[in-house]
Amino acid sequence: MTWMFYFPGNGETKSDAIEYSDRVCDAEDVAHHACEYDYTVRDGWERGMEVDLTVVVISPDGVETEFKTFNYTTVEHHVEEVKP
Repeated sequence: MTWMFYFPGNGETKSDAIEYSDRVCDAEDVAHHACEYDYTVRDGWERGMEVDLTVVVISPDGVETEFKTFNYTTVEHHVEEVKP
């Protein structure tokens, strides 16, 4: 079995779990990926910033761990020298 995750806050159950097979250290890594996945792939950005969403991570051993996920609003500033 591989690492998996699902979103019970969206009405999902274990049978809806999505596999995650990238290099993983622990359940928190998978939860972080799930948060990014929800935001970018499932239009989680429409929920608004700093709104909680629950994700459940299932380890290869079948252990389920629940996490609260949310996205912070951030601003990044970049500068680049213009060469004549």
